Amino acid sequence: MKRLTKTGLLLLLALAIGLAILVSRPAPSLLDGIIWQPTNDYPRPQGQWHLLGADSLLVQWSLNDNLAWLPSAQFAPQPRLPDWDALGREPWASRIILGLASRMHLDDARRHWQRLGQQGAMLVEDVAFPVAGWYAPIEFSPDWRDAEAYRAYLDTLPRPRYVSSYGGYEMTPRGYASWVASWLPDDAILLYQDGVGVGQQTPAQARARADALIEVLGPSRLIMVMEAFRLSRDGHVGPARLSQLIDQLRRYRGLEVYAFSARHLRTHQVLALRLLAPWLF
Repeated sequence: MKRLTKTGLLLLLALAIGLAILVSRPAPSLLDGIIWQPTNDYPRPQGQWHLLGADSLLVQWSLNDNLAWLPSAQFAPQPRLPDWDALGREPWASRIILGLASRMHLDDARRHWQRLGQQGAMLVEDVAFPVAGWYAPIEFSPDWRDAEAYRAYLDTLPRPRYVSSYGGYEMTPRGYASWVASWLPDDAILLYQDGVGVGQQTPAQARARADALIEVLGPSRLIMVMEAFRLSRDGHVGPARLSQLIDQLRRYRGLEVYAFSARHLRTHQVLALRLLAPWLF
C-alpha cells in the first residue's frame, strides 16, 4: 500500500478541521427525530443524528411477540434489554415517544389488536423513564378496512397519541387526506410514511400528500416519516443513497421530519449531510 504524500496528508487534515468547525456550529434543522425498531440484532440505536437537528427518538414497540424491551413485572424480557437511562442521555433522544405492544408481523398484530391494546395498557405501568408521548405500533392503511376496530384499538392508548399510516398510493392527495380524517382521532398526531424508500412515491409526490394532510389536520398534527432506506431488486433493504436523502430533505423543508429507521441512516451519511447543508439546504 502506498504511503500518503505530504499533500495528501495536508488535504486530509484540512478536511478534518473543516468538518470539526462545521460540527461545532449549531445543528441545521433538517431532521427532528429518528425511529428505532428494537430487534435482537439491533438492541440499541447508535448514531450522530443530532448533528442534523434530531432531538426525539420514537421507539416502535416496547413489547414484541409477548417479550418486553424494558424491565417489566408483568412480561418476560427480551434476551438483551437496552440501557434506557443511557438512551435518555443521548442528544437525539431528549424526547422519547414510546410504542407499546406489537407483533413482528403486521397482519398478526391486526388480528390480535384487542389483546395488544390490553398488553399496552399493562405495560404503561412498567415504564420507569420520562415519556413525551405514546405510539400505536399497529399501523393503519387502506387495505385494513375495519376503521371502527382501529379506532377502538387507539382508544386503549394513553395520551398524547402518535399514529402512523402509509399506502393508498392510488388515491389523490386530497382523497388520502380525507380518508385519514375519517378515522384519525382529533387529538392524535399522524406520522405519514413517505413511500420513497419502497419505490412507491417520489419525494415531490410525498410532499404533495403532506400538504394535503396539513390542510385537513393542521401543521402541528403531521410528522413526515422519511424512509432512509431503499429496496434492491431482490427485495433487500439497505441504506438510501445520499442523493435520495438530499432530495427528500430538500422537499420536506418546513415539515417536522423523522427518519426511518435508525439502523439505516448511517453516521457517514449524517456527516456528509451536515457538511453539505450550507450549500444544499
